[in-house]
Amino acid sequence: MREGNVNDFDQYFCNRNVGLTLRYNFSKGAEIDERRRNSLDELNRTGN
Repeated sequence: MREGNVNDFDQYFCNRNVGLTLRYNFSKGAEIDERRRNSLDELNRTGN
């Protein structure tokens, strides 16, 4: 295996991992946003 091939391979995996991490964090963040919105709605309902 040539050195260039190893580098390309490493970069490919690094990029894939970054993409997966971003997607994972984003979906977790969206979930938390949803929960926050629900609790805000309940506060408004009890406040009125």
